[in-house]
Amino acid sequence: MQISRNLYQYFSADSKLVNINEGIASKTNDSTQAPGQAGNVISLSTGSNVSLSACSSFPVQLLSGAVKIQDEVGMEHFYAAEEQGLAAIFLRPLDCGRLELVVWGDTHESLTVAARFVPMLTGVGQPDFLILTRESKLKGMEGVVALGFFDSKWNVSKTSFFL
Repeated sequence: MQISRNLYQYFSADSKLVNINEGIASKTNDSTQAPGQAGNVISLSTGSNVSLSACSSFPVQLLSGAVKIQDEVGMEHFYAAEEQGLAAIFLRPLDCGRLELVVWGDTHESLTVAARFVPMLTGVGQPDFLILTRESKLKGMEGVVALGFFDSKWNVSKTSFFL
């Protein structure tokens, strides 16, 4: 709700809040996957309750309690939520040139940490993906274990950082 309020207050942007847990949408028939639908999407989720990417080869995958990123040379980086507190925020493509901003946390608390990184200022650069640990709650960007950009084909760029 805070993200929706900020979008309205700072950009006069309308938003539609949908709870996929109550059967309004499902993982297979999700509003992010509906072809021809207008507008970009912000998806917030916790734990294993995540929508699947429209592109099966997308380099950032949310697994049950973990994040997997495939870098530019094909090496896979896994970040597991062993002690809870793992969070991620990243862009991914949808149909018709639309974008989805995924905000995910393995717990509700870590989701609120990731939500702080939702861009609210125009003209301020921010990575295309961030993987955060619980340390981000107190240390901000010092709690980031991976960050970077995608190239024009939605592959992880060579300048990305992995811990």
